[in-house]
Amino acid sequence: MDYTNVTNEELENLVKSRDMEAICELGDRLLYGKNGQAIDYGKAYRLFTKGEARGVKKAYKGLADMYQNGWYVVRNEEVARDYYQKAGEQVPPIPPTPPKPTPTPHSSPQPGQQMDLQAQLDTAEQMRADGDYTGAKQVCMQVLQMTQVIQNGSMQYSGNDDLEMVEANANWTLAYIAFNMQQFGEMDNYIMQKNVLGLHPWSIYLQYVAHMQTQASSLVMEQDLTTLNSVRDNPFLTQSQRGDIYAAIGEMLMEGYGKAQGFTPQQANDFFKVAAEECGNSYAQDQLR
Repeated sequence: MDYTNVTNEELENLVKSRDMEAICELGDRLLYGKNGQAIDYGKAYRLFTKGEARGVKKAYKGLADMYQNGWYVVRNEEVARDYYQKAGEQVPPIPPTPPKPTPTPHSSPQPGQQMDLQAQLDTAEQMRADGDYTGAKQVCMQVLQMTQVIQNGSMQYSGNDDLEMVEANANWTLAYIAFNMQQFGEMDNYIMQKNVLGLHPWSIYLQYVAHMQTQASSLVMEQDLTTLNSVRDNPFLTQSQRGDIYAAIGEMLMEGYGKAQGFTPQQANDFFKVAAEECGNSYAQDQLR
C-alpha cells in the first residue's frame, strides 16, 4: 500500500488501528507540513519513536532528519548518521551549527546588594527555550551558588525571593535542560532535589517521556502510570501540562498498562476527552477522531 497517497482522514483511521507504517507516514507529514498538516515536531517525534521500536525505516529516516537539523532535539551528527544507516539512506551533508548568542556575564553582587534571583532564572528559562542550553545552565548554576553563599551567611541578602523556592526552580530548569539534551540520568538527579516535584509536578511527565524513549521495562512504565495518575489534577499544573498528563495516561491505557491497578483500555478515551476538551491537547484530539 502506498501510504503517501492516502488522505489525511484515511491515514488517521489507519493510525487508530496502530498501523506502524501509517503512524510513521503521519509523523512525516507533521515533520514537513505535508498534505495540509501543520508542522508539529513534538508529535512527529512521538510517532517516530513508536515506529522505531518496530523497526520501521521511515521512522529511522524521520528521526535522522530531526537529529540532523536539531528539530525538537539537540542536533547530533553521530546519532543522525546512525539513523540514516538504519534507514538505508545516504547520509546527507550536515548543516553548519548556527552560532549561539553569547550569554551576558553576570557580575557577582556586592554584599548587601539587592538581587532578583528569580528574574535571573526567568532569563535562564528563556535561554533554554531558545536552545541556548549552555548559557541557561550557566545562569542556573550561578543562582544556586549564590543561594548557598547567602544561606551560609557569607553574604547579606536584601532580596524578596524565597531562597528554597529559588533553588527548586533552578533545579527544575536544569532538569528541563537535561531532558532537552537527552541526559536523562542527570535530569532525574535534578528532579529529585528538594521541592522540585512539589512545585513542578509536570516533571513526572518528562520522566515518562524519557522512559518511553529509552524503552524502559513494563514495571517502570506501570510505576509511571501510578505517578502520573496521582498528580493529574495537581493545582500547580498549567492546563497545557494537565493535558499532557491526561493524554499520557490515555496512551498508556491504550497500550494495555494499568490492568493491575484496575484500569481498562476502554478508559483511555475518558482521559483523552479531558486532555482534548478541557486542555486543548492536540494529540488527544487526534486520538478521538
